[in-house]
Amino acid sequence: MPEPHEMSLDQTTGLLVKDEGASLSIAASEVDFDRIIDAGAFSTELPAGAHDGSGPRLEDFRLPRVGGGELALADYPPPLVIVVGDAAGVREMVARLLPLTQGGVRPRVIGLLVAVPPPDWKGSLLNPADAASFAAEASKAAGPFPVPVGVDIKGAAGYQISQAAGIEAGQTTPTAIAFIASDGTMAHASTDAATDGKLRELIDALQ
Repeated sequence: MPEPHEMSLDQTTGLLVKDEGASLSIAASEVDFDRIIDAGAFSTELPAGAHDGSGPRLEDFRLPRVGGGELALADYPPPLVIVVGDAAGVREMVARLLPLTQGGVRPRVIGLLVAVPPPDWKGSLLNPADAASFAAEASKAAGPFPVPVGVDIKGAAGYQISQAAGIEAGQTTPTAIAFIASDGTMAHASTDAATDGKLRELIDALQ
C-alpha cells in the first residue's frame, strides 16, 4: 500500500515544492520560469510502429482448422473480428457479421470453436494424438462455416476474448466477439447480446 506522505504546493503556481514521506523526501531547490523546453520533450505522440496499449494484445495461437489444416492468428493481419463460442453460437454470429464486413473480408472475420471434451471422453489432452483426434471429432460434428474457424479446445486460445467480454472461463455461451484494431490490440469485446447497430459501430471504428 502507498505510504502516507505530505505534499506542499506553491499557492500561486500550483507547483510541487516539497514531498515528504517515510522512505523518500524531495524538495525543490530552484524554480526557473524562463527555461525553453523543446516541444517534443513531453510529447504524447507514439513513435512509428508503437501501439497505444489501450487494449490487450492477443497471445498468438495456431489451432486445428475446422475442415482441415490449421488456423493461425499470424495469418490474419488486423483489423480483425474474432468470434468465440460453441458451433451454434459462432455460426449465428458469423451470419450476422457477414453483411457488416463485406462477406467476412473487410475486416476479416474468423472464429474460435470452443470444444470441451464430454465427461465420458476417453483420452488425454496431454497426449498430442488424443488431442488431435478430439479436435477432428469436434470439427466433424460442427460442420462447415463460411469463415475460417479453429478448434479451440477448452477455449484456451480465446480466453482473453471471453474474459474481456465478461464470460466465465470454461463457458461456451454466450458467444464472444473481439474487435482487433490495426495495431493488433483488442479495441473492444462484446457478446451476441449486442445489436447489429452496435456491431456496425464497433466494426466501423476499426477502419
